[in-house]
Amino acid sequence: MVRHELPATRDTVVNVFGRDTPPALTVDAGDSVVVGSLDAAGYLEPMRTPGDPRPRMFEDRTGHCLTGPIAVRGAEPGMVLEVRFGSVRAGTWGWTLAGVKDNPLTRRLGVADGPASWLLWDIGDGTATNDRGRTVDIAPFLGVVGVPPVEPGPHSTIRPRAGSGERGKHRLP
Repeated sequence: MVRHELPATRDTVVNVFGRDTPPALTVDAGDSVVVGSLDAAGYLEPMRTPGDPRPRMFEDRTGHCLTGPIAVRGAEPGMVLEVRFGSVRAGTWGWTLAGVKDNPLTRRLGVADGPASWLLWDIGDGTATNDRGRTVDIAPFLGVVGVPPVEPGPHSTIRPRAGSGERGKHRLP
């Protein structure tokens, strides 16, 4: 069993699912991989002020920034692969943006008519503090993981997308 490292670089990050995308890494069954990642929008450095334009991995945002693909030697289409995630650790900074789209959630929250509202976060061990001084507990989550659809071509990672189980209208809790 080998331990691999796959950092998030211009050579290892994509922003769409595509069955013809060559693997960034090929592993054997049972190997482990430490994967670096970016935020969904692919910012390469933190904003200094809310909305501050910063460099991104992809200037034309088609989908989320994904590190990979990772191929498993011997895996064939139709096989089921077991993937275990040992841990998910947040980076040291982040951001939240609300009120930029008119959708059921922003209407429910009363922010659909804008203006956009940003929060910039300094993330520590188990907590994050925003640029307004509020500190909250954090629970990092995995984000987007998956395999490309059978159909050729690039497929957006932004929902709803075919095959994601997110078809039709979304209901709010």
